[in-house]
Amino acid sequence: MRALVLLTLVGCTGKPSDDSSPPPQDSEPNDSVDSVPIDSVDSVPPEDSVDSVDSQPVVIDNDADGSPVEEDCNDADPAIYPGATDVPCDQVDANCDGVGEADIVLIGETRYASVSEALTAATDGDTIDVCPGIHVENLEIATAITLTINGYSGSYVDTELDGGSVGPVLALGEGVDLTLSNIGIVNGLATWRNETDVQTGGGIYANGAWVRLSNVQFYENTAQDYGAGIAVRLDDSGNTGLSVDGCVFHDNHASDSGGAIAVLGSDNADVTVSASTFTDNRAPTYGGAIYVGGDGLEATIDGSDFTTNSTSSNRSYGGAIGTADADVELTVTDSTFSGNTAGRNGAALGLTSSRAVLTADGCTFSANNAYQSGAGMYLESDDFSAEINNSSFASNVSSTDAGGVEIVGGGSAWFDTVSFTDNAAGNAGGGGGATDIRRGFTVATKAQSGTTRSEEHTSELQSHSDLVCRLLLEK
Repeated sequence: MRALVLLTLVGCTGKPSDDSSPPPQDSEPNDSVDSVPIDSVDSVPPEDSVDSVDSQPVVIDNDADGSPVEEDCNDADPAIYPGATDVPCDQVDANCDGVGEADIVLIGETRYASVSEALTAATDGDTIDVCPGIHVENLEIATAITLTINGYSGSYVDTELDGGSVGPVLALGEGVDLTLSNIGIVNGLATWRNETDVQTGGGIYANGAWVRLSNVQFYENTAQDYGAGIAVRLDDSGNTGLSVDGCVFHDNHASDSGGAIAVLGSDNADVTVSASTFTDNRAPTYGGAIYVGGDGLEATIDGSDFTTNSTSSNRSYGGAIGTADADVELTVTDSTFSGNTAGRNGAALGLTSSRAVLTADGCTFSANNAYQSGAGMYLESDDFSAEINNSSFASNVSSTDAGGVEIVGGGSAWFDTVSFTDNAAGNAGGGGGATDIRRGFTVATKAQSGTTRSEEHTSELQSHSDLVCRLLLEK
């Protein structure tokens, strides 16, 4: 009995129950204590929600241009980003539109991958800007249109149209009015055209078109017949012509005539060449540099230089400029002819025409060499008129007659303030070193004193190596 009571006491340690104590009461909230619901106190979010709270998208913009790497096509260059200004012809896709590196050609702001593609899209009056580089294409403009093709950089050294030696660089049809500027024309090859022109026009062939050239370089173009650099066939419509300004022609080769330029056709067409240079152009027959073969053409050459151009055959005329069987009016002013050669006559100028009118003013003819006659100038026509003013002939050499000037045929010629110095003719007893006047001309020499004498075939005059005079030659 006692043991049982003891066990009961041990198991109930603590304050003995007092039945008289009031029952526990629920505590009332105390407004003065900040009570926070248990669930909201320093609660730790579930593990799977940590990333959504702490991590935001990370923006990487290495070049700090405002475009993230995933949008920027070059995140190492702050000038390249979507919306940037894309400079034409720099071969850089600055605005990330995917076309900048293919901007070979432009019409306005529209870009094309080739010149031929741009020509297909062009409309009347358009300007096609060609980016720097070598563009190997054989182009044709067959329908009437007015266009400008321009080298975008402004230099013919930077931008070239290359015919690839398989065809002409440009072929132009009737009614085309083309302005070509700041560009190079190279490796053109004349191909078959028609029964008349055959293989004519290596760099450019133009039939019934207007061609305007400014700051264009032609080199290493070839033609089996006429016009290795450019051949133009003009007509009497008044809508054809050739204008050449500030251009360079060198190392072009025609197998007949017109190493650099051949002008063919009829009257009522203008041909002008100004401030241009012609060097080492070759043709065996007429016009190592320029051949004029049309009837009734008026050609003007001003401020241009002709150096070491040549014709080679024993029937050739005009190492620099030549005509053949043409009715032509040629004016040459303020130009120089040096070191040109002719296989026969007229190393600098060789004109053989049914009717010819020649004016030369302010020109220099020096060190030209003809294998037969008229190294400086050879003029032959049945109806000839020439005025040579304020010009000089020096150190020109002919193997046969007239190192300076030879005139053959009927007509008249005036020489005013013209000097002949150290010109030579190799044929003993042939023509004079300065001039050789043949076929019944009367020579009048007006000396500085004002006295006049008239002689026929004056040997004294023909043998002069130094001469400043005014001559009137009459049939």
